[in-house]
Amino acid sequence: MKILSKLSFTAILNLLILQSLNFVIFQSHAQEDKGYVQVNKDARIDELIKRDINANKDKTSVSGYRIQLMASSKRDDVQKLRGQFLAQYPDAKAYLTYQRPYFKLRVGNFTEKLQAQKYLDQVIKPSFAGAFMVADEIELEELK
Repeated sequence: MKILSKLSFTAILNLLILQSLNFVIFQSHAQEDKGYVQVNKDARIDELIKRDINANKDKTSVSGYRIQLMASSKRDDVQKLRGQFLAQYPDAKAYLTYQRPYFKLRVGNFTEKLQAQKYLDQVIKPSFAGAFMVADEIELEELK
């Protein structure tokens, strides 16, 4: 069986859900002044949900955002700024990475772009004017 990419799998799941909504029967019944709703759905939806769960259970990271404070070919300069940042924000997460030929200092773990932008504008920009938001892979362990 060919494994579907996440994008096509999600598209198929959404299509099946939309198609099955045409056949969903909502029945409400009065029963001693209490109501209930019965939903009849296509059994293929549960199978697709199980496949999605199995496909993602080994996933260790998600797409997200960080704030980049600096990129330099001089590691010492980046380390110095990292120390300054952590002195100012001791509870924050700071990541030093190397992508040839630059060492990069990035901070934060954001799954939503709006969260990252708010943090950048309200917390980081006043002290680090050259900082900007970047897309990055966020380890799931870091989000806990």
